[in-house]
Amino acid sequence: MVFYISEIIPHNKLFIQQAPGFTSGWQALQFDRMNRTFALLFGAAFAAILWSCGRTWEIPVPKSMVIQEITKQFPLEKNGILSVKLADPNVEFDGGRGKIVIHLKVRVSAPLGLAAREGSLTVESGLGYNDAKKSVVLKEPALSQISIAGLDSAKLGQARELIIPLIGKALDGLTAHAFDQHSAVEKLASRHLAGFRITNDDLIIKVK
Repeated sequence: MVFYISEIIPHNKLFIQQAPGFTSGWQALQFDRMNRTFALLFGAAFAAILWSCGRTWEIPVPKSMVIQEITKQFPLEKNGILSVKLADPNVEFDGGRGKIVIHLKVRVSAPLGLAAREGSLTVESGLGYNDAKKSVVLKEPALSQISIAGLDSAKLGQARELIIPLIGKALDGLTAHAFDQHSAVEKLASRHLAGFRITNDDLIIKVK
């Protein structure tokens, strides 16, 4: 069964906009606090009922939220024999293969004052769970395509071999969705996580 948290617990501002007769700032503030408390209690009660049923449930996280979470962590830079800077992520969901696909701009530079070169690359990644971060994270990102201006195929192949481990260091473990520990449903979801999968439109969190 799939349910959307936003359909169960509307945003507090929605309550305020629909409530008649609240004209003063103090009344609106008290009403907002009341609904925050109600939403918290309702969420906790709903979550308790949910998990007491012993069934597996699915919570869809919209692709837009995952994109926002990933995007805010860029630019990233890692150094080795080469220095690699990754920026401007364009995130896609490949539901057929269960992968997150990220297209990135890349800037590659080397020691000894060699000129930096720019290009683009594509990374495909599975998902894992980081218990310390209470987050779904990228797992084992793999470089699928790369293009760097001014490099022929031989030199690009050499650069690729040097860039691959830096890509892993930069992207492996990157947060795709952080469970909100102030939300009763998401807090319990992080404790009863049964898995996750990617569709073309959502990250599906499985809980039981």
